[in-house]
Amino acid sequence: MVFKKTILFSALLGLPATAFSEGPSSVVAAYSPYAATTQASNVYWGDSHLHTGLSLDAGLFGNTLVPDDAYRFARGEEITSSTGIPVKLARPLDWMVVTDHTDLMGIASDIQSGTPNILADTKGKEWHEGFNKGGAAAGAAAFDLIGNFAQMTLPEQLVEDYSPGSEVFGRVWETIVNSAEKYNDPGLFTAFIGYEWTSVPKGFNLHRNVILRDNADLALKVQPPTTLLCRGTSGGKRVREIKIDKNGTTRTQQFPVSLNNESAPIRHLLVTTKAYDVRTALLEVAHRLDHSSCIYILVNGMGFMEDIISDHPHFNFIAGTTTEGAYRLGENHFCHAGDGTTQFGKAGVSQAPPYFDQLCKLDLAISWQ
Repeated sequence: MVFKKTILFSALLGLPATAFSEGPSSVVAAYSPYAATTQASNVYWGDSHLHTGLSLDAGLFGNTLVPDDAYRFARGEEITSSTGIPVKLARPLDWMVVTDHTDLMGIASDIQSGTPNILADTKGKEWHEGFNKGGAAAGAAAFDLIGNFAQMTLPEQLVEDYSPGSEVFGRVWETIVNSAEKYNDPGLFTAFIGYEWTSVPKGFNLHRNVILRDNADLALKVQPPTTLLCRGTSGGKRVREIKIDKNGTTRTQQFPVSLNNESAPIRHLLVTTKAYDVRTALLEVAHRLDHSSCIYILVNGMGFMEDIISDHPHFNFIAGTTTEGAYRLGENHFCHAGDGTTQFGKAGVSQAPPYFDQLCKLDLAISWQ
């Protein structure tokens, strides 16, 4: 009778009767606690904010390592630190991204090594000689460079050299990308391609570590942005020089540059970013906008207007669309490829505001709808 009860109990549980036979059991119960889960369940350790000697701040104050060194260290290899000490991680990382500052990226290491473009500039040569002397002279050179950077009084040619679109900047970016590709080992170690872009609204550094989702084949088709918009001065004012090609001719035009950390109000703002960057762009200068500011949104994309209106309910947003054709040839160099029409308007407002006449004076087909 006892045996029959055992059979009945095992049947109710859906277990084989042999599980209750004499002797030790060899059956292991199946275990599936999250059969339908879609969330990630593995933890991978890495570093999303790392500078090498290519960053201005790190390079000026003793960091002499390059991206190759950083990735070797992250993978668990022993390297020699900037101070000459052998170092090695107790446990290798699973992933890492080198995020060097894009502003003047590579200039610190080039100053110390004395590359031709550095030595060709009077100030660059002065900094190089200061670093070679070491000690107090090196410190003075570093702070002098930082001071010129903060006051936007850097030699114009060096700013050009270490800005997107230049041969020098391209070389530095290629070094970073190729290093990540070299040490990326799928399934063992992931070396992401990235950089740090830092803006300074109201004088506060806002660090943005940007990680690219793609490999070198696509990463080398772009170059990271910088915050160094100024390329010269005109009558003591900061300006940005733009080259525009159209119908076989090139014209150069200068635009006044207004920095994010200034306090003067912006009365007219034209936003021409990608749709996913509109909110961030507005937050950068929100402290300079109010209900009297006219904000023209000329963006390729949809689905962001509700968000920015929610963020800034008292701002005066004006939507726009254009069929003008243009593409970028290089840093501050564009091609106006085709004429079109540009329309601006605001829901419920049929009459164009008085200032709109100024836009209509441009060499473009502009109308209010």
